[in-house]
Amino acid sequence: MTSTSPTLFGLVRIIDNLLTAKPEANSTKIGRVQGQITFSDLEEMAPLMNFNVVFKSGIYNGSTICLLGRNPIADTYHEYAIVGGTGIFRMAQGYAITSIYSYTHPGYFVLEYTLYVVYEVFGKSSKLSNM
Repeated sequence: MTSTSPTLFGLVRIIDNLLTAKPEANSTKIGRVQGQITFSDLEEMAPLMNFNVVFKSGIYNGSTICLLGRNPIADTYHEYAIVGGTGIFRMAQGYAITSIYSYTHPGYFVLEYTLYVVYEVFGKSSKLSNM
């Protein structure tokens, strides 16, 4: 990354964020969102997002959903491809929509995730799940 890059080109960030059922910090803890953010566009602030939703409680405990996509920072909503998963979500596919629920300076965001997931249930059938 150069100090003069307006798009932060070359900057890499690693995330490990709390995932809760509701926006409040004291809401039920579901798991973590872990992954990598890579600023890879020379002309626009639009990093590549590569992260896993890691479930640590409830019926999805131990399972993951893998998301990948481009994140144009100026856009209100961001769409990611669901490119796989583990556990219950083995061979998952679909898409996720995220938006900023709230922002507190400096840099504390609460994001809302809506996932549309198609996955195989014990090798027998498909199920559509809106989380």
